[in-house]
Amino acid sequence: MYFSAAEALAWGRLPYRDFLFLHPPGVVVALAPLGALARLTRDSWGIELARVAAVLLGAVNAGLVALAARRAGLVAAATAGAFYAVWRPVAVTETETRLEPFVSLGLLVALAVLATAPDRVRRRALVLAGCGLGFALTVKIWAVVPVVVVLVWCVARFGRRAAAWVAVPLVATVVVVCLPFLLAAPGPMFRMVVVDQLSRGRMAATLTKRTTGMLGLSEVVGHRPHLEGPVLLLLVAGAALLALAWVRVPSARVAVVLLLAQGGVVLASPSYFRYYDAYPAPALALCVGAVAAAVLGLLPARPRAPVVRRTAAVTLALGLVLALGAAAGSDTRAVIGRAFPAAALRGAVSRARCVTADSAGALVQLDVFGRDLRRGCPVVIDVGGLSHDRDAAAIVGGLQTSRRTDQRWQRDVRGYLRSGGAQVLVRRHYDGFDRATIHSLHRPRLRLDAGAYAVYGR
Repeated sequence: MYFSAAEALAWGRLPYRDFLFLHPPGVVVALAPLGALARLTRDSWGIELARVAAVLLGAVNAGLVALAARRAGLVAAATAGAFYAVWRPVAVTETETRLEPFVSLGLLVALAVLATAPDRVRRRALVLAGCGLGFALTVKIWAVVPVVVVLVWCVARFGRRAAAWVAVPLVATVVVVCLPFLLAAPGPMFRMVVVDQLSRGRMAATLTKRTTGMLGLSEVVGHRPHLEGPVLLLLVAGAALLALAWVRVPSARVAVVLLLAQGGVVLASPSYFRYYDAYPAPALALCVGAVAAAVLGLLPARPRAPVVRRTAAVTLALGLVLALGAAAGSDTRAVIGRAFPAAALRGAVSRARCVTADSAGALVQLDVFGRDLRRGCPVVIDVGGLSHDRDAAAIVGGLQTSRRTDQRWQRDVRGYLRSGGAQVLVRRHYDGFDRATIHSLHRPRLRLDAGAYAVYGR
């Protein structure tokens, strides 16, 4: 969806004014060069390069985590960086063009350049930190929480004058990125980015599911209620270790506050998806590094202490390597997603003037997205997002009702899909189509059934 929005921008379509987009425009601007490349070459080449860029961005974030933890020592920096590099929620999310990696990038740039002694911080570091925080704010409104935490920390650690040097470029970055879109469609942008997000009904995702997700235990706990007790004990032990890091590693206190604040946002958020687990991951990695340094610092300072400390450091490093190796080994056996049957599907849609789909990514992979835009065909970037905006589903008891009962959404999606000479269905078991919509979509003859994918057309 995010890459599709970036390519649509390259074709002159503006988010909010020309199509629904429920987030600030930062990710669209960041991916715009790859969207322009897709317009000049092929849609599928652009999104493939965008996914490679997401993986490289994850590597950069891991390096920034290590830099941000360097004041706590080499052990803390190495532990935090290595932890972030293979932490499952992060590793899964940073293979796609999601919002969370870009939010983490902006936050980590600020934390990395500010990880210095208060009397050594330079003005250009403060300006760079402000630009990083400002960019994070332009990607997702959730970034306001860590941005406020870092600004308060800057006031306490560097003083009000230094914090002002962070705040001014922060505001300037937000204005530069967002103002053109706001001027083009002020009402729709405010409604989609702010009102639609605040008015969402709560999804039926329990606090246990959210907590285990942030801890990277979703695959282990799953639907096993008997494991909730051990998870609770793990949380208690984690709280004790955070308290130890707070006392022994003062430079990590901002990470502890960030972890609690960002974790609270995920728990309190109306919506919840698995990639939200990567949102507090930078703070979690910094806390893990601080805990390692704090535990190492508990060793006694005696004449033979250097030998003891080196031995303990080597033991800790070996244990960390074994743990990370086991985590990486389990990920190599994981299967994420499905191979896209592009060759088969392209043959089924080649003769249609306009192609519609319940996922804009399918149009990009089929290399018909740019063609549809050039021909003036109707394109909906976020089919599911309509149920949070003009086709907002009813909220009963604080919970958002199913799209299956949202007749306005059913009507609009049905009309959009049937406007194309060929319709590609990718998320048939997730869309929430009712019987009337399914019957309507099945009315044209089936051109191709490729398992998880189907193409219908006249």
